[in-house]
Amino acid sequence: MRRHLPDSPEPVAAGHSAYRSLPDWATLPPGYDTPMTDDDHAWKQLLDPHSQFPAEALTGLEQRAREALMACGEVALARTGEAAVDGRRPFDPAFWTRLPRWRTRDVFQADVPVGLDWGGEELAFLSLVVTEEALEVRLPAIAWTTGYGGPALVASLWRREPFAKLRGSALRTLLAEGFEALRARHVVCSRCGEGFGPGRCLTVGDEVVCHGCAEGELGVVF
Repeated sequence: MRRHLPDSPEPVAAGHSAYRSLPDWATLPPGYDTPMTDDDHAWKQLLDPHSQFPAEALTGLEQRAREALMACGEVALARTGEAAVDGRRPFDPAFWTRLPRWRTRDVFQADVPVGLDWGGEELAFLSLVVTEEALEVRLPAIAWTTGYGGPALVASLWRREPFAKLRGSALRTLLAEGFEALRARHVVCSRCGEGFGPGRCLTVGDEVVCHGCAEGELGVVF
């Protein structure tokens, strides 16, 4: 991508080299001339897997996403009592290679499973929606569609906090509370005794019954 900068007679490549054409009075951003480390490159590849948004350093959004993922990974690990998964910790980008994630220019979203069990139950994850300014923690749910479409997996807003309020231990506290809120949403079927996530059970009279038992034993038609 090429762009024109003020007082620059020729187009210059976007990125740090562009700052060379800024006027003398311009204020350069902190660290503009600091090259990315190998670790930064690995995080860049993780957070922008299709190289849609090239830059010569991690953007503000990518720095926030890295911060949120590392904190969420540490909280999830603490809940399992494990120190690492396959010998890796959340500060290592390779730790997250199986992470379901999506990216646009200004938003990064990832679904971090409870206990970091990548093959676990579909409703057992925190969905993190990151912008440069704020973090949304969303909880999974089932949305029932019309006609023959069947149920759809969604994630509904639980909390949104600006990063300005998530300094120190506040970020990990928020994520730990999110995991607890997720756990509280799971219910046990009064018929089969199995646990289910939100949207997989319904109340019939005084009972909370899973869909399977509702169909098989109570004749409910979905």
